[in-house]
Amino acid sequence: MTDRNANHPGYKKTKVGWIPEEWDVTKLASTSKIIMGQSPNSEFYNEVGEGLPLIQGMSDIKDGKTQPRYWTTQITKECHPDDIILSVRAPVGNVARSIHHGCIGRGVCVVRSKKSSDFIFQLLKYMEPVWARYSQGSTFEAVVSKDVKQFPVPNPPYPEQKRIAEILNTWDRAIEQTRQLIDAKQRLKKGLMQQLLTGRMRFPGFGAPVEKAGELPEGWEEKTLGDMGTFSKGANIQKSDLVDEGIPCIRYGEIYTVHDFILKEFKSYISSSTAMSSKRIYKGDILFAGSGETREEIGKCIAYVDEYEAYAGGDVIIFRSNESNPYYLGYLLNHPLIIKQKSALGQGYSIFHIYPNMLKKLIIHLPPRNEQKMIVHVISTLDNEILRLVKLTKFLNLQKLGLLQKLLSGEVRV
Repeated sequence: MTDRNANHPGYKKTKVGWIPEEWDVTKLASTSKIIMGQSPNSEFYNEVGEGLPLIQGMSDIKDGKTQPRYWTTQITKECHPDDIILSVRAPVGNVARSIHHGCIGRGVCVVRSKKSSDFIFQLLKYMEPVWARYSQGSTFEAVVSKDVKQFPVPNPPYPEQKRIAEILNTWDRAIEQTRQLIDAKQRLKKGLMQQLLTGRMRFPGFGAPVEKAGELPEGWEEKTLGDMGTFSKGANIQKSDLVDEGIPCIRYGEIYTVHDFILKEFKSYISSSTAMSSKRIYKGDILFAGSGETREEIGKCIAYVDEYEAYAGGDVIIFRSNESNPYYLGYLLNHPLIIKQKSALGQGYSIFHIYPNMLKKLIIHLPPRNEQKMIVHVISTLDNEILRLVKLTKFLNLQKLGLLQKLLSGEVRV
């Protein structure tokens, strides 16, 4: 597991690495009851919440907790709230907590601790990478009951187990509370965007709010996007053109997977020779994805608000206007009322496409520039708070990873 304590006084070499002399090594089955999953017959699956939740594999896990997609009326192997769920099929070794009384399928097993559930959970989180060698040589990546039961784990004295778990649980609570705060801020942001971008909520001195979304607020203009600027297309950036360091670029798929409303940092780079055959973007440009897998996501867009030299790849549609705040357009053009228009304009079946001549038809309600600025200030403030909390979550996770390595190898004693 680790050699970080190799040959240090007070440590011994074992099958799980160098650990403190006071610690033992034992089989997982000695610390916990192991219950291998058994899937019910498919005709007993349902999606309406009848029966018990069914945990089939890691696809039913989110943020380290069970989140089932199906339920079953055929009761097979069961899990209880607070059980440890261990994946036994690809990816092997991932760990989560059950928050349900439910059934477990063949992709997972229950590890029900006999004495120190929190410690065993943290220990298995730490040892996730070790499981890979247990599944090598299989037709597909999986481990069997014998592998799980005989899996070797370090076994500190119980008081030390308890204290280690308390320390690590403190970080888990901080991470969970930060995630909950992020969720709350995102809900607040979504609600404010719904109100502010439609004129249903307005600042003092700017006119009366409208009764329902879709009405034209006092002092706002109704325009088509084609009336406000010009369109062009990105060009000539393939995956094979990307380099580790170079000139920033944006590819259409990244508009879906990486960015949200505003392009805040680049993830891809190209050489200067590739840039010569591509299309440069400038501060204030709105970048639309020209293709998507569903009607609802077609035409998702982001605003580019920096001065850096950067380029857009093929299937990126570039809209350029001096009439409106680019931050405002980045938020507005992803509003549900505009998404509904874009989905109606998109063409295709398995893959949907949208083109500049379609985007020109989008009808938007545009407030005066000073009202746009105030709306942007409110939404951007929440955006920045969410970004700060996301960074805090990453920092806490890195801290926890360091603590896991030091406490569960015995490098640092409590």
